[in-house]
Amino acid sequence: MKITEVRVVLNSSAGESKLKAYCTITLDNKFVVTGLKLVQSVTDLFLAMPSRKFMVRCVSCQAKNVIIAKYCNWCGKVLPECPLLTPKQIHYDICHPISNELRLEWQAHVVNEYNKALLEFKRSLESQEKSTAG
Repeated sequence: MKITEVRVVLNSSAGESKLKAYCTITLDNKFVVTGLKLVQSVTDLFLAMPSRKFMVRCVSCQAKNVIIAKYCNWCGKVLPECPLLTPKQIHYDICHPISNELRLEWQAHVVNEYNKALLEFKRSLESQEKSTAG
C-alpha cells in the first residue's frame, strides 16, 4: 500500500511536551489510519501507533475505568484488583505495521510532513511579527 496523503496537526504545547504532532495517513486513497502521534524520543522523532487504554467496568455502576484505577471514577466504589501492570502496559495498539520496514517508511513520510508544517508555522509567525512591527 502506498501512502497517498499525510495530515499533520502540530501540538500547540509542543515546546513543553514530548508529543509534537497528531497525524493521519491515507493509504491508496482507500484506507485511513488516524490517531498516530509524533513523539520526541531521546535521539529523534518516533511515530506512535493509535492506541487505547485497557478499561475495566465497575461492578456497581458499570462505568468504564482505567484498569489500574483503585476506585470507580463515577460512584467511588472499590474496584477489583487487576494484575500488576506498568504504565506502558495499560495501552494497546489498535493497529500497527507488522514489519519494521513499513513502520520506518510511515515514520519517514510523517516526519517529512511534520518538518514542512513546522517550517510553514515558523514562517507564518515571522510574517505576523513583521506585520505588527511595521
